[in-house]
Amino acid sequence: MKKYFLISLTIILSSIISLTTTINAHAIEEYNITEGKSMYIKTEHLGQDFISSPSNDQVLKTNKGLLFGRKVGTSNVIFTNGANQEVFKINVTEPESVKWLYPVPNNPKQGDKVTLVAIANRATQKLEFIINEHGNKKTVEPCEKIDDGKNLIYKAHTSFADSGQIEITANTLMSSVIGPKRFSHKTNIFVSKSDSTNLSPQEFRASDKCIEFISKKEGFSSSLKEDPLSKKTYDIGFGLVILPRHQFYNNINRQEAYAKLVNIINNGFYTKAVNSFLLKNNIIANQQQFDALLSLTYNIGSRWTINSNLSKVFLSNESEDIGAVNSTNGLRLRTQPNLNAACIRTLLFGEEVSLLEPYDINKDWLQVSTQNGETGFCYREFISLKGKRIKGTSDLNSIDRNKLIKEFLKYHHAGNKRCIKGLLNRRIEELQIFLYKDYSNDGYQNKYKFPLPSCYINSLGK
Repeated sequence: MKKYFLISLTIILSSIISLTTTINAHAIEEYNITEGKSMYIKTEHLGQDFISSPSNDQVLKTNKGLLFGRKVGTSNVIFTNGANQEVFKINVTEPESVKWLYPVPNNPKQGDKVTLVAIANRATQKLEFIINEHGNKKTVEPCEKIDDGKNLIYKAHTSFADSGQIEITANTLMSSVIGPKRFSHKTNIFVSKSDSTNLSPQEFRASDKCIEFISKKEGFSSSLKEDPLSKKTYDIGFGLVILPRHQFYNNINRQEAYAKLVNIINNGFYTKAVNSFLLKNNIIANQQQFDALLSLTYNIGSRWTINSNLSKVFLSNESEDIGAVNSTNGLRLRTQPNLNAACIRTLLFGEEVSLLEPYDINKDWLQVSTQNGETGFCYREFISLKGKRIKGTSDLNSIDRNKLIKEFLKYHHAGNKRCIKGLLNRRIEELQIFLYKDYSNDGYQNKYKFPLPSCYINSLGK
């Protein structure tokens, strides 16, 4: 009887252990890391309280919470904090052939000589550039190949006949454990028209001077570090913020950091945010003005573009009411305000129109203008008022200079609204770029005598 009880108890315990193991196995989070890249899973893992260890140190390396993909394969990693443990499954995938691809200059015009730069894995055996100008493809062979001991750097010279977005592909042949493999790495560059003028709103990319300015202001760090002004925020290179579970190359040199900075500026939200603000609001700008606003956005984010006092400095004072068709059957646009008038066309449900007269609920008809420039009358009941839109254009060369300086310099605070001298110097330098095309790093001199914020002046006496 005792033997039977022990056998039954053993079976029950085995079932419980098996079930617990199954539950824990399903609960393990799984992440991928490219060979040669690093990642951290949680911010708290980077502190001193956690000890990390991989189950296969040939595949995965850990160092103070940072994970590094050493070789293709799979390894669990255990984070220990006292009696608490966290286990994660890490899959290390094959390495990238091309780490970064970018143009020099960053903002070329049609016909300009452009150098394409690819920073590639040292296992790369061959590389060629494919340029796709709106369907017209051509192959450009590298004219230079440099081995810096860490990467292979390929360069090729070309020019562009077309303007707008141009797709660049770096096709490579790279050696691997199973033999040579082919890889492709794509990026887009923006080419301006050769006869581009500042007579209408247009799209921009950061100039090389702007990128160099940002790199100097952010400072260089070859490895991941905590931002001294923002706790639990980690960055690398030239102020590139790294979020949890985002892969990155650690222990980088300056050229790698510059290439990463160019890619983040061009393909991240910074350039898009500034261009969107300018184009949406019909704002005419030049390169130096765009560069100044881009540097500001890289430093503090794009919140200034949304209904801030600074954004209002740039906007036209003229606006118009906007309405939208609310009838699912569409709405006839007529030549006169009556049902017997000729129909110009039927507007679609949701189509926006500009109101050429006040939206009066006591009137049956509204005079409107479509986005195609058609003018006519619609029955008011089937037009919903959406809000206002900037009318006409605003030229940044004609804005109120004193208001610009006042609102721009307000963005020099950090943590509990503390005045930060370094941030104020940067705002001064960005104003120097905006107003004087001066990209120097000497904001501490305030050589153009901008009136400083009163909060900063008051803080000097404390």
